[in-house]
Amino acid sequence: MSNTRDDFTNRTKSDLALRASYLCSNCKCSTVGPSDEASNAVTMIGVAAHITAASGGPGARRYDPNMTSAERSHIDNGIWLCGTCSVLIDRDEQRFPVKYLLDLKRQHEVSRRIHGFGAADAEDIIAIGPYLIALGLVLQSGPEGHQVRISHFLQGTIRDLWSLTQDFKK
Repeated sequence: MSNTRDDFTNRTKSDLALRASYLCSNCKCSTVGPSDEASNAVTMIGVAAHITAASGGPGARRYDPNMTSAERSHIDNGIWLCGTCSVLIDRDEQRFPVKYLLDLKRQHEVSRRIHGFGAADAEDIIAIGPYLIALGLVLQSGPEGHQVRISHFLQGTIRDLWSLTQDFKK
């Protein structure tokens, strides 16, 4: 078992963030934004996480002793996540095995391509109820519900959307 961590270089961390468009590969939340501390300050909650652990030892999830140090610190072994998802994934190896994380990374990066399959700059027309129509992106869709990012309304307003959600509660 290794006693040293095979960390990513700053360049690899930057490349992972850029390839993910600074969005968490798991929950799709933004991981960078403006800070109120200064006009040029930013807040970063994203992390370059290892798919297989950077080192062995207690609590090391998905550690592969057959990997070399260079393989563990290579961009192929990294995934861009928000701080919350990185902790979740690090604490649940059964739910997040290596193959799942590699697929998650690949699918997320495909979705971020510019003018290609997944077209990151293309927006969908989203109809919400009979009177709300918006442009945006469908981030996630499944039995548990849908997650969308709305860029602007073509018909209706955010207030109409809020009213609709109140009606669902009734």
